[in-house]
Amino acid sequence: MSTVLHVDSSTLFRTLLKETFTGFGWKYLASSGIRESIDIISSIPVDLVVTALELSDGRADDLVNLINDGKRNEIPIVIMSSSDSIEVRKNLLLRGVIDFIPKNITQEQLRLYIQKLIRRDDIVEAMENISVAVLDDSEFDLKYMKSLFDFHGVKNVDFFKEPDLLLRSEKKYDVYLVDVVLPKYSGDQVVYSIRSRDKGCAIIAVSAVDHFKTISNVLLSGADDYILKPYNESVFMARFKSSVRHLLLYRELEKKNRELARMIITDSLTGLYNHQYIYEQIKNEIRKSDRYERPFSVIMCDIDDFKKINDTHGHQVGDGVLMKISEALKETVRDVDIVGRYGGEEFLLALPETTLQNAYTLAERIRKKIEKLKFGAEISVTISGGVAEHKSDEDEKMLVARADDLLYKAKKEGKNKIMK
Repeated sequence: MSTVLHVDSSTLFRTLLKETFTGFGWKYLASSGIRESIDIISSIPVDLVVTALELSDGRADDLVNLINDGKRNEIPIVIMSSSDSIEVRKNLLLRGVIDFIPKNITQEQLRLYIQKLIRRDDIVEAMENISVAVLDDSEFDLKYMKSLFDFHGVKNVDFFKEPDLLLRSEKKYDVYLVDVVLPKYSGDQVVYSIRSRDKGCAIIAVSAVDHFKTISNVLLSGADDYILKPYNESVFMARFKSSVRHLLLYRELEKKNRELARMIITDSLTGLYNHQYIYEQIKNEIRKSDRYERPFSVIMCDIDDFKKINDTHGHQVGDGVLMKISEALKETVRDVDIVGRYGGEEFLLALPETTLQNAYTLAERIRKKIEKLKFGAEISVTISGGVAEHKSDEDEKMLVARADDLLYKAKKEGKNKIMK
């Protein structure tokens, strides 16, 4: 649990801050002055300090100085004040204060602001888990980087003095720190090699070379940032956190894009492919079948008397039946087979390199499996199906229509039957 220390000689805003922070799962502590605050910070892990300008025994400047000079100088400090003095803000920002909250803020505005602070906290948490590779031929710089990362809780770090060792490594890292001036290789070559094999990592080039041509060349080779030596610790960590933040946002966007792509081609209830996608895949498989003269078959199947299930037991029970049958279909077919919900209670299976007889055997296995499934004490379910193998003179619509006709014939002949 994260802990916030609120320092204010006035109790006016304590309830507001306490309700807001505890609402996000933070532990809230309050003090009125500098001495009490320093005692708390010395004895309890504090993740954030929110302080007023005027305190019972001094000003925020004094508290900020004491925190900066102490062992917990990494604690972020936010000022909550009604003052809009530019000079005051500039003075405190130069001392390391990260932001100002106006005292006329509403609870909703404060809630949104704290969300941003928690997002920062997520970055710090991510830094503990990300993997980092540091490539630098300077022993001093490697030791300095190790101490810097140790201090800031970046634990999963591997250090390399030679480019070959990093480039030969099969391990992929989330973040790469690459010195531009290296033996055997130039930094831009290393950056290009890393970027070529991993599009989704963050690469930070580091160097004492401050020339626009070098910087632009390294960035064009695939680096995301360029940091100059000697390092300013605060600036370096801010830039490092920024790269981690961008990396997390990129991966979150990639995840959402994959999810969106999946949603476009799948049925929301069953998780099977939808009508449009299954038709497109059958069309593709027919092309392959014609080109390579390989068999291709489809199965069209339908739940017998499904309307009675909905009418008698309700649509939620009907949905449960659809989902359970969908799982049974996915478990029974091969990885290369494509299973889709054709519509309503109908399912369409595309079976690459499968003869009519083999498709019929599979359909029978599916029918018998579903016949044995339990859907509750009062519900038993069967399916009927039609199986068709692709002929050289038919397209996807004609093939599916033949399977559908055979399904209709199976229904007419008593249901719980597969026709070929």
